[in-house]
Amino acid sequence: MRTAAQNVLVCPGFLGFVFWAIRRKFVIVLALVLSTILLARLVALVHWNTRASAIERLKTAIRRCDASGSEALLKAGVNPSTPLYVSFLDLAIRCDDPHLVALLLRHGADPNQQSMAGYHSKLLPRAGKSNP
Repeated sequence: MRTAAQNVLVCPGFLGFVFWAIRRKFVIVLALVLSTILLARLVALVHWNTRASAIERLKTAIRRCDASGSEALLKAGVNPSTPLYVSFLDLAIRCDDPHLVALLLRHGADPNQQSMAGYHSKLLPRAGKSNP
């Protein structure tokens, strides 16, 4: 024997259509909510994977000749002797800021470190021309 609720759910006609639509909308709303959650997580994952590393932020700060930003990143523990194509010290020399060069040296930058480009920091020209 069916209950009144079961009779309404299987009842043909307008009332059955209304209940079918309510159930259908619930499924659609649930699908929208779940897809929104998945999309938000995907965006967060992409953002996390594409954010600049501390090394990239230090490189950008030195290229901008930003001594205070560079100092904050160095105090946060970024290694100024990280092997790069052009070292942090090379970039600071190109910036022509003696305070920035001194800051990097105070935090442990190696003036004799050879960059991946094959230059030693003390030999790098300021104009950016290559040294043989």
